[in-house]
Amino acid sequence: MAGFLGMPNASLLASAVDLLSTNVMVADSNYRIVQMNPAVLSLLRSSQDSIRKSLPDFDADKLVGRSIDAFHKRPEHQRALLDGLTKTHSATIRVGESVFDLVSSHIRRNGKRIGTVVEWNDASERLFIKENKSKIDALNRSRAIIEFDMDGTILTANDNFLKALGYRLEEVKGKKHVIFVDADECSSGDYRSFWDNLRAGKFQGGEFRRIGKGATTSGSRRPTNRSSMPRGGPTRS
Repeated sequence: MAGFLGMPNASLLASAVDLLSTNVMVADSNYRIVQMNPAVLSLLRSSQDSIRKSLPDFDADKLVGRSIDAFHKRPEHQRALLDGLTKTHSATIRVGESVFDLVSSHIRRNGKRIGTVVEWNDASERLFIKENKSKIDALNRSRAIIEFDMDGTILTANDNFLKALGYRLEEVKGKKHVIFVDADECSSGDYRSFWDNLRAGKFQGGEFRRIGKGATTSGSRRPTNRSSMPRGGPTRS
């Protein structure tokens, strides 16, 4: 990379890029890859098999010296986009079965583009979170949902649940699930088994009678399950 930069401390800059924990690729003014730091090389190596679903000849270890066209089925479109950049550009691309978030910036000297820096990130986790957030938002709009820690402490509840039982969130948050259960059920073996099964990660479904504010009752067929989160909680109902 030092050669194409042709500026003081270029070797120092190249070494600094190698030390970055972010996934960085550098291309010259013709979009020929001149440097890949160890982080981006590791990322692309780990994705190589899935990338080859679309680009059978892809080899992460042989990218330096090649054009960035290697990542695109329509390289002319990508080049036109990059040529027109006047500021940092963010994009998400799919290559084979892999999805990446890219942040591209031109390197300029005396107003002339002499290279391009691209930061790569695996987009799969971000997209997974986004997809599941959409599903959770849809559930919150249509169902009564409450979340507990594994000891039965209430973490939160949506408006549908609170309206059904006549509470405000501040009245139930931090309290135990037993506030919704009558004394007989609370002391029963079935209730203890209900929580034991949840702690073991077993789905619980059925008709649950719950006590609302002012001793009103509410009953519905409602599934209850443990979310896949660290330390096994919380529980969503």
